[in-house]
Amino acid sequence: MTRRSLHPTLALRAAAFLGALLLPLPCCVCLAGEEGEPKAAAATRGFTFRPHPLPYSRSYGVFDLGLSYRLNKDKGYYSTDSRVGVSLDLGYMCNLSPENAVGVSVFGLSDERSERGGVRARYRRWLTPAVGADATVGLALANSDAYYSQAPRFVGSVGVQAGGLVGATLEAEQIGSSRGAGSVWDWRIGGRLGSGAGVVGTVLLIGALAAFIATYSYD
Repeated sequence: MTRRSLHPTLALRAAAFLGALLLPLPCCVCLAGEEGEPKAAAATRGFTFRPHPLPYSRSYGVFDLGLSYRLNKDKGYYSTDSRVGVSLDLGYMCNLSPENAVGVSVFGLSDERSERGGVRARYRRWLTPAVGADATVGLALANSDAYYSQAPRFVGSVGVQAGGLVGATLEAEQIGSSRGAGSVWDWRIGGRLGSGAGVVGTVLLIGALAAFIATYSYD
């Protein structure tokens, strides 16, 4: 059998997982020409898909596609110590002031350990009208393989996002193992694509995974 770096079963699971998260999202509405509107109109909007502080919007959506790399060593489902993970956050934020916003999101994460999902409380500090510093705390409530990671467990992150489009994060996740080793921690660094960039990135990722699965050879 020809060996490739990404196991086809893992690719299929990741594609199905991301696809399921996308089903409830009205993508076409969200991508409608936000950039073409003048600032005077933007200041009167109650909700925007792309993140903005007050007075440009009172609330905004969270659509973040993340690609992460695990810093600590360990082996997952396929026992290869593959450290790359893909995540997707969908949520809602409310601006309390021109500097502060709070909200909540649901998230999914797929890597070699398992597919898992949960909920996060979110806080954003607007450093400028275009740059925000983020902190999240949450719980992973469900996962596909309890042998490697038991739910519920703590997940937290800090990060920064520019223009509501690109960002970087540092994330910690508690891993409660049924192997008797107790709780350990995964530490991940990663990048994120937000709002419209996140939608485009998600579509391209699913397309790439579908193409990989369609062309994979077992011979």
